[in-house]
Amino acid sequence: MKKQKFTRTLLYFLMATFMLSGFYGCKKYEEGPFISLLTKKARIDNTWDLIQAYNDDVDILDQVKIGEYEWRIDKNGSFVLINNSNTITGSWEFVSDKEELKLMYDLSPTPSIWTIVQLKNNKMTLSRIKQDNTQEIYYYETKK
Repeated sequence: MKKQKFTRTLLYFLMATFMLSGFYGCKKYEEGPFISLLTKKARIDNTWDLIQAYNDDVDILDQVKIGEYEWRIDKNGSFVLINNSNTITGSWEFVSDKEELKLMYDLSPTPSIWTIVQLKNNKMTLSRIKQDNTQEIYYYETKK
């Protein structure tokens, strides 16, 4: 009887330890999600609409989003960005332990690297420091 109680107590302790360590390890990005059953690739695989854009707290949405805007990111590592009549294609990958998004453009040798602030299945926030030391922050929601 005593051995059975010890075994049960040990089992509860191990389950609690496992659950707590899992919860603390799940929040990777500054703005969440705390926990997700979807992989990061599954969450980024979507059609995104730019809803807000800032450069050092100055609203630049009208300068960035011209007319129709759609950013299709596929989990296979490719993307297509349509901004008005301009189409930009390329590939992407997670870098820095999946805390950053590296975009490689088909028509440019220079990639851009964005810090992932938030990555949910319906919201994404990306940030980067530009060469002039200003900070850009882009807020996306899934295309409706």
